[in-house]
Amino acid sequence: MSGGERCNFSNSNVSPEHYFGTKKESLYGMFKKFSYQDMETFLQINNIETVEEKNGRLILKSGKSKDLVQFLTQLLYKKDSTILTKHEVMAVHKAGDIFTVETNQGTFEAKNIILATGGKSIPQVGASDIGRSIAQSFGHSITELHPGLCGIETRKDVSPLSGSSCEATISLLDGSKNIYESTGPLLFTHRGFSGPIIFNTTIALGDYRKQEKNREKPIDTYSLAININPNTVTKKIKLQFGDKVDQLIFPITQLRPRTEAKITV
Repeated sequence: MSGGERCNFSNSNVSPEHYFGTKKESLYGMFKKFSYQDMETFLQINNIETVEEKNGRLILKSGKSKDLVQFLTQLLYKKDSTILTKHEVMAVHKAGDIFTVETNQGTFEAKNIILATGGKSIPQVGASDIGRSIAQSFGHSITELHPGLCGIETRKDVSPLSGSSCEATISLLDGSKNIYESTGPLLFTHRGFSGPIIFNTTIALGDYRKQEKNREKPIDTYSLAININPNTVTKKIKLQFGDKVDQLIFPITQLRPRTEAKITV
């Protein structure tokens, strides 16, 4: 699904510093055990060529993600593995040392399981909140979830600019306090904003709202200050805002729903 079906499998700029989240220290050990270079080498010795694109994106040279899917599937079969599709997991229980996995096609037992379900985003591919439900059933506490890598809505009407894009620097504001800043492509939508810098802003907002002092603040506490690069101002944008395209303030009303989000935070 990533990289426009070309399989954006990693990035040459991977480092804990480039990740959002509160426990980045756990990433250092993971990257040391298996780095993006290790992944590239692994693919190359198996005759799958890779290329590096803008911003360090690593994709398959063939541009076909199915090449990697087929290769990994063949590896699993060589390891005497079985892949079961159309088995919806309903619940997981444990008695003694044995886990029982209940599915809509039957029950399975195992000494170990790996819970790797992703989040609730993109339900079109079968995503659900079963992972959270299983984790909670085993006593884990779950922080509040919200959609990430999605659009942001504002109460100001920007619908005349829907589909227009530009380069901009945006600042995420808590009142007058700047809590995050990013520069890059910005896309106007009929209800607000989208594009890479907006996607990252939603994650920064989620991290900030998880702090205990911010948990009770309503989302309309926050706003976006947008400074549009004058070299990318179109006629439509100029008609909407005039010559003043720096420090435009847009109060945030809500994030776009999980059905449009690329991840769950």
